[in-house]
Amino acid sequence: MSSTATSASRVRRNLDAIRAHGFEIDAAYRPGPVGVQASWSHVNSTVDASAAAIALDGLRPAQTPRDQVSATIDWRRDAAAASLTVRHVARQFDDDQNSRSLDPATTLDAYAAYPITRALVVEARAENLFDETVEAGISSGTIVERATPRTLWIGLRYAMR
Repeated sequence: MSSTATSASRVRRNLDAIRAHGFEIDAAYRPGPVGVQASWSHVNSTVDASAAAIALDGLRPAQTPRDQVSATIDWRRDAAAASLTVRHVARQFDDDQNSRSLDPATTLDAYAAYPITRALVVEARAENLFDETVEAGISSGTIVERATPRTLWIGLRYAMR
């Protein structure tokens, strides 16, 4: 590690191993045009390190949340569709020393498709609909880098028949 009055830099090197134990659960139910899906990933990861990296032994790997959860409700009818998806990512560490924590985040995404003709469909999509701050990293000690802010798309899909 080297540092100056305004910044610090670290060199990343290989570790002996990362141990990850956990589970993933996915479920879906569609009794008709309305369906629901849900998923949960729980992972307990730890660093196995020795020699120059011994200070990292037993710590959580950087940017590895313990839990990630999502749920979707959707509606479909022929080429028309609509859905809402909520996603949650638990707190995670930005750095290998587990000293800088990234806040948990919950976002809402939406999708809609409306057929204009049999071959032409208007699609609209919104990610992070409420513009939740999703932290992607911390630099220079206090500057928080953001992941995807609210993003809106609209487009046409044409199916050649």
